[in-house]
Amino acid sequence: MTRAHGYDASFVPPAPVLPVRVARPNAGEEGVALPMLVDTGADCTLVPIEVARQLQLPVVDFITVTGLGGARLTADVHAASLDVGGAVTIVRVVALPNEAILGRDALANLVVVLDGPARRLSIRSGKPPSSARRR
Repeated sequence: MTRAHGYDASFVPPAPVLPVRVARPNAGEEGVALPMLVDTGADCTLVPIEVARQLQLPVVDFITVTGLGGARLTADVHAASLDVGGAVTIVRVVALPNEAILGRDALANLVVVLDGPARRLSIRSGKPPSSARRR
């Protein structure tokens, strides 16, 4: 199923933002809903540190992150379940202050179409329809 979303006009220029439910892996319905900026230039998905702490996401690694302007910092990497438009996947997320970015690691599981002139974003699961799967 394809879901369409309008761009978020609070950004200048307006930007693609998706509602994402972040949860502990295998936590069922528990989780936090976050509006996440869709950033096809971001290698990884970022969540606010407070969300990672609140959900007690398990730390699985650490990483040195380089941001705009070359600023570098070390951050914890957590395992998390992300629900984006009904497509649920477990990914590694980086916890940074006040950041909610959906990066290429999570986007690789989705089909995303950005329609800039119409300021619309549509998404669907990257899984082929059941009729197209091999048996």
